[in-house]
Amino acid sequence: MSKHPGGPVVIEGRAGKDATKAFELARHPESAIKAREQFQIGLADGVDTSEDRLKDTSVFNITNLIVAILLAALAYYFYTKP
Repeated sequence: MSKHPGGPVVIEGRAGKDATKAFELARHPESAIKAREQFQIGLADGVDTSEDRLKDTSVFNITNLIVAILLAALAYYFYTKP
């Protein structure tokens, strides 16, 4: 756990619980998604862990980020225009 980039506190906070959502929200790189298989100790009933679902979540988050940036740029343009 000492080698985890987020530190041991991140892992300890989810010990004994389903950490799927926390893992997804951290936006781990592909290397971490592949590496998790060696550390995963079980699956919770009803949790979809397919690689396609994880990739779709990443695309959705990037889309939201792009939309937010565009809206911020438009708001800046209209509110600073004389």
